[in-house]
Amino acid sequence: MKNGILLLSTFFSICLFCSELVAQKLPGKRDSIQSDILKEKRIFTVLLPDKYVAGSAERYDVIYVLDGESNINMVSSVQKFTEEEGYMPSLIIVAVHNTDRTRDFLPTYHKDFPTSGGADKFLEFFKKELIPNIDKTYQTSGENL
Repeated sequence: MKNGILLLSTFFSICLFCSELVAQKLPGKRDSIQSDILKEKRIFTVLLPDKYVAGSAERYDVIYVLDGESNINMVSSVQKFTEEEGYMPSLIIVAVHNTDRTRDFLPTYHKDFPTSGGADKFLEFFKKELIPNIDKTYQTSGENL
């Protein structure tokens, strides 16, 4: 229990101090997919583990990060640190960039937020378009976070 609390407090401390990394160049490979569900091009960034070798038998779990353009540096820094400490395996990080947070994150319409209410389509985009695209392109294990 004590180790878990220490790990969580370390994780959040790193998140807080890494927020300044946002202004720096984003790591990974920037890519996009034309979404038929959302009727728009969606940009995402893929960051592969250091030991990733295309064509090998090794498979990796995938972590999908919302607000990707703002959070990829922080998440990758925390993931790398916790992996080096032996608390987390190597992962593929997919950072999904925003086009309309209100539409994508709010499940119901609210008059104060005119584009709200599209979270169901955003989840459908993940399930039917983005995750299958990542699974087809990279050596994934089928486990997603």
